[in-house]
Amino acid sequence: MDIAIKHSFDYLTLPSVMTGRDLQEIRLNLGPDAEHMQVIAKIDSLDAVQNFNSILKHADGIIILRDELLMELEPEKLVLAQKWMTQTANTASVPVFLQSQVLESMINNDVTNIRSQTQDISNHVMEGADVFILSHETSVG
Repeated sequence: MDIAIKHSFDYLTLPSVMTGRDLQEIRLNLGPDAEHMQVIAKIDSLDAVQNFNSILKHADGIIILRDELLMELEPEKLVLAQKWMTQTANTASVPVFLQSQVLESMINNDVTNIRSQTQDISNHVMEGADVFILSHETSVG
C-alpha cells in the first residue's frame, strides 16, 4: 500500500476481501493522501459472496473471480451468484469485472466447450458486466 500511496495510484485491487469492514480498514490505513484512489474488491470466496452487500457499500468496483469461486460453489450456484452480484452492483452503479480463463479453456477443449464458453461470455455482457478479464492468458502473454 505504501507504494500505491507514494506513486499516487488511481486504483488498488484487494484480494481475499471477506466483508465491508475489510475495505473500511484498508481505507483508514490508506489515509487522506489516498482519498482519490479507487478500491476494487476481489470476490473470490464463499464468505465474500455471502457478505457481498456489505462489500459493495465500500467498494469502488468488484472483480468476480469465477475460477476461485468454483472451488467453493457448485457451477449452477456460481451462475446464480454471479448473476445476482452483477445485477446488485449494476443497481448500485459499481463497475463489475469478471475474471476467468475462458480463452485457455477454449483452446484446450472441444468444439462443444467452445460454444459453451462463447455463450458464457455473451451472457456476462448481457447481464451487465463492465469488463471481462482473461486471467491466465494475459499473464502468460
